[in-house]
Amino acid sequence: FNHVSCPAGCPGWRGYPQPIATMEADGVSYMAPLDFGFNLLILWLAFLGASVVWRLLAIAIEWPTRPLRTKALFLLLACVLPWALLPRIFNPPQPTPTNEDLRIANNALRAAEFTYGITGFGVQRLALEDIRDSPSASQSTLQSGDATVAKEVCLRGYTYFYLPWRRYRITLDPTGVTPLQLEQVRLDGSCWEAS
Repeated sequence: FNHVSCPAGCPGWRGYPQPIATMEADGVSYMAPLDFGFNLLILWLAFLGASVVWRLLAIAIEWPTRPLRTKALFLLLACVLPWALLPRIFNPPQPTPTNEDLRIANNALRAAEFTYGITGFGVQRLALEDIRDSPSASQSTLQSGDATVAKEVCLRGYTYFYLPWRRYRITLDPTGVTPLQLEQVRLDGSCWEAS
């Protein structure tokens, strides 16, 4: 469940490339059997295509005559490494922000990658989870009477093979340009819980 570009809240989802289950705010999940089958078909076709490429490469390097060390290196470089580095190539599933939320999400991603240096060896790709007004900033605006409110952006960091690795909460200034704070939060539970 997220509030990116829909203030009333949008249902969350699970599954990639097609969402196979949606989750409502009350925690109820709904399965989509056709989308589940479509995902299986896409993943099966991707694996089939990869196995054809592996077979052609194995023929090209004369697989049966190679020593064990060369075979292991081939398996690592041609079979395992491309799947492991897929997060570098394709975006993981995430909400689609529009208008102001798109600008804030892009600024938070840039801050996470370039200002704080999150991505690298461990975290291969960051995905947007949610955006909200900062509650601590809202308290201070009530006292000061200022109408500007800082923004908070929740990002999920994925490591190799699209495994969720870490979650980050970035606070941006009221203009949504300058990062003020970065916090690492737990993977389970809400991104907005106090760490």
